[in-house]
Order: sequence, then structure tokens, then C-alpha cells
Amino acid sequence: MNMSSTLCSMPMIFFSSAFYSLDNAPQWIQIISRLNPFQYAAELGKGALMGEGNASLFNALVLVVLALVCAVIAVKTFRYE
Repeated sequence: MNMSSTLCSMPMIFFSSAFYSLDNAPQWIQIISRLNPFQYAAELGKGALMGEGNASLFNALVLVVLALVCAVIAVKTFRYE
């Protein structure tokens, strides 16, 4: 399980702005970063450190909605046998 989560999360981290700015990145990378939950988490962390409340509120809302959707999918697909 650890290897599969790392295999999934590492590309997501590199396609976010956690390590470097994506302002000069190609357009297709910027589109992928907008679909990436790590991008919103990185922006939320940066906003919290910089004191930007409005931008952080949107990022937190996106992450909460994503968590709720994932929780609903997990509950619907869980089979205890």
C-alpha cells in the first residue's frame, strides 16, 4: 500500500507548485496543475504563511469538497465480508 500511494502522490506533487512556480510552465502542465489536489493544498499552505485569507478559503473549500466526494465514494464501494 505504501508503494502504491507513493507512486500516485509523487507525480501529483511535482505537477503542483509545491517546489517551484508554474508561471512559466507549458500550458498543458498548468492545466494538469489545476486538476491536481496537491496544487490546492500547496496554495493553501502558502496562503496561510503569507496571511492571505481569501485565496486560502477557496483552496480549503476545494479540498473539503474533494474529501467529501472521496468519502461518499468510499462508503458506497466498501464491502465488509
